[in-house]
Amino acid sequence: MSLWEYVNAGPLSGDNDALGRSPHRGAGAGSRHDTAGTGADPGSQAELASPPQVLSLGQLALPIATNPGGVAQVAAQDTFEKPQFDRPEPTSKREVLEALGPSVASAFEFLRGLDDARAAQTWTMTLAGATLFSVPRIGLVRTVMLNHWYHHRGEMQVYLRLLGVPVPSVYGPTADEDPFVASGPGALQTT
Repeated sequence: MSLWEYVNAGPLSGDNDALGRSPHRGAGAGSRHDTAGTGADPGSQAELASPPQVLSLGQLALPIATNPGGVAQVAAQDTFEKPQFDRPEPTSKREVLEALGPSVASAFEFLRGLDDARAAQTWTMTLAGATLFSVPRIGLVRTVMLNHWYHHRGEMQVYLRLLGVPVPSVYGPTADEDPFVASGPGALQTT
């Protein structure tokens, strides 16, 4: 199953409330004994509140969708003033999906036009005009456009697992679809 097929058929399908859920907020946000709608009782951690840095699935999905194009726009400049990052909550799966296509297209367009000389040039991030750091432009592309994107995808896989949603393959089969595991939906059946 491709990523596109997964997103269209998976946990983000339909305009449900899954985007507003986080592993700690769960489907039963008011219920202190329900972790992510699974019915599990966290026992002694029942009073544990979500720390502010725990994002909802939607707050994580939208940056995954917009990261490639956003970084392409930033990397096209020689100097960039550090912005105030916000974490908007998408209103629907459609909003996330509609952001993904143009973002990836923008990243491909930028990368196609990036020759070796421009890739090796220094790119700088500033704050109030002072240099925060400078790196070769290709370093920005590798660490922020790609590595950072993989990092957030990994976070999303953990969220999906905690929410009880089957996790898609990224670098090979997951426990949800591995035919060599002893049980589960992807397990080999003996007759």
